[in-house]
Amino acid sequence: MATTPVPTQMFEKELLKALRFSGLDDDNLSELVTIAAGLYTSGFQNIRVFPRGIAPVVDGLTVKGVLDAKTLGSVLKDIVTKTPRLNGIYVFPYGIPVVDSVGVTVELGTTAQQSD
Repeated sequence: MATTPVPTQMFEKELLKALRFSGLDDDNLSELVTIAAGLYTSGFQNIRVFPRGIAPVVDGLTVKGVLDAKTLGSVLKDIVTKTPRLNGIYVFPYGIPVVDSVGVTVELGTTAQQSD
């Protein structure tokens, strides 16, 4: 049974609601949730979003999802070239002996430490 995708605006609203006590300030959280919603619309399936860091120093979000192996190249290209505040990408293949799908973890947050 296939599930219907949630509209992007509804996804953003629910994600903001779920992460409101994550320790990120509102402006930063809003920007990171918008970026995560963009990843959702790019084709991530079974998407999960977590705060990155340990309170009180939460500095970003970790987005995990599954991509079809056929679309991996184009989606990764878009992530690398178009995603602001990208900290890292981790890819894990699923399927033996032929890769059917790929688990992708994208870390979002500050790109440089600011000194006082």
